Amino acid sequence: MKGGGDLTIRIELLKTLTRAAEVASVLRLRARRAIRPEPLPEWETVLSVELEGRTFDLCLKHISALLALHRAGGALPLSKLAEVCGMTNRRALSLLQQLEDMGLAKKIGTPWRRAAVLTPLGENVAAEVERAVKALLGPYPGLKF
Repeated sequence: MKGGGDLTIRIELLKTLTRAAEVASVLRLRARRAIRPEPLPEWETVLSVELEGRTFDLCLKHISALLALHRAGGALPLSKLAEVCGMTNRRALSLLQQLEDMGLAKKIGTPWRRAAVLTPLGENVAAEVERAVKALLGPYPGLKF
């Protein structure tokens, strides 16, 4: 009889923990929607792209991630994005969250792997960034892009 009571308590505890995890997940989503990302400081903005009535202020990290994703066909595993951009996976995930907040990319996840995918707006912004970089490098034929 004693063993059955322990099992019931464990089941109830498991149900409570599962419900708490669900509530925490919902609260995280609500917080993410409620918190608006602060604009980049003026000194950190390298390039501003105006597209579809919006202005995107981009730093070097944003530019490198957008160009890497654009040149890879619009999607990369998070680990590869981190490697190409010269940062840790954790920092790449934070950068991807910033791009997601701007509507330029989204995270795709499985239990084993995470990936970054450009949105259609992200593809357009990345194409504009690539054009801007090529225009800057135009007078320097020795530099390849």
